Amino acid sequence: MTQPENSIPVMVKKARNGYVRLSSAKHEERIAILARLKQGLLVKKDQVFEANKTDSEKAASKKLSGPLLQRLKIDENKINSLVAGIDELIAKEDSILQALESTQLDSGLDLYKVSVPIGVILVIFEARPDVVVQIASLAIKSGNAVILKGGSEAEETNRKLVEIVKDALGDFRDAVDIVFEREDIAVLLKMDKEIDLVIPRGSYELVKYVLGNTNIPVIGHTAGICSIYLDVDANRETAVSVVIDAKTQYSGACNSVETLLVHKDACERVLVPVLKELQGHGVDVRGCARAVAFAEKSGMKISKAKADDFDTEFSDLVLAAKIVDSVEDAVEHINTHGSHHTDSVITTNRACAMIFLKGVDSACVFWNASTRFSDGYRFGKGAEIGISTGKIHARGPVGIEGMLTYKYILVGQGQTVEPYVTGKATFTHKKLESGLTLD
Repeated sequence: MTQPENSIPVMVKKARNGYVRLSSAKHEERIAILARLKQGLLVKKDQVFEANKTDSEKAASKKLSGPLLQRLKIDENKINSLVAGIDELIAKEDSILQALESTQLDSGLDLYKVSVPIGVILVIFEARPDVVVQIASLAIKSGNAVILKGGSEAEETNRKLVEIVKDALGDFRDAVDIVFEREDIAVLLKMDKEIDLVIPRGSYELVKYVLGNTNIPVIGHTAGICSIYLDVDANRETAVSVVIDAKTQYSGACNSVETLLVHKDACERVLVPVLKELQGHGVDVRGCARAVAFAEKSGMKISKAKADDFDTEFSDLVLAAKIVDSVEDAVEHINTHGSHHTDSVITTNRACAMIFLKGVDSACVFWNASTRFSDGYRFGKGAEIGISTGKIHARGPVGIEGMLTYKYILVGQGQTVEPYVTGKATFTHKKLESGLTLD
């Protein structure tokens, strides 16, 4: 029985064919596609804004949360950021078929470990339509195909952006596609023979659902419970500016700080100005018993934190605060209650910083810097497919390297194993200085 042209299996089959063709394309061809994508975004940005306006008005009428509405918005700054990300990818060297290791097993028998695309990648995301361009541009650069499933709240924006991407792809247009129905997710997650990787970008519930309903490998993070620890030797001005940036610059981001830990001897000098600034920015600070008592003693009022506030990604202008006795206590709290995403220490004491940097078991650990730096573009990756809190394959902001795997290529002259088994031949296992040219 012939399947309808718009069926999921047909789409996935086309995507796999698109992957084969795109991964075999010359680097110059893939760069030309990215250049057309950049131009398409700039020329058609007003169409994108119009589609986004439709989505935003619809979302507002449904009284969706403020953080979600913030993530949904596409404006001039977002377009400029997307274009800058594409420019960074264009400037990068080719990442396909690069020699990672080159070894001479014996004279005339050379082994090469080379980078290759993963294949067909399914990306499921919520609210953020700029993900369409970020993922598509990374897929194009790395020779992968991608199938997207965005949230219904961004449907018109997603549709317009995918149209621009497909126009840029030209003859390779099957390498990027999108589905819109919720029911399509269940079908796609069962296609473990056709789809090579799933990347869920969204809520804890979304990631948990994906992990529980597929045999396809998954990259992602379940939550962004990021912490900042203010040490007794923290510079007061640094503490204030970093905490305010990490909480208020974009409170809906997964790298926004959610927990503030403060050394007991830093409260008078550091916590007071930090609390004043936070409250001045409209942040609802929820403190442990010691923090509440200290705030009252200092003439300020903060609400009492519930037990689960220290295990919560608020994605809003809310911050849980706790007073601790030492850097070791801060590290223990983060490793117990954090999500292994991004955590930062503010201190001028190198010994303290080293305890924190070595002890915190997170994908990103910072010293005297905002957690908001945990981002693929800011890390110089051009864009990111997501942030992984796992430890296998990819960790932290994942760029092109997360969309690549490797294979071994052995080039011989008719050798067989038997002489090596019987001792008539021996391996040299020498490192080769040059890689393999596959043009």
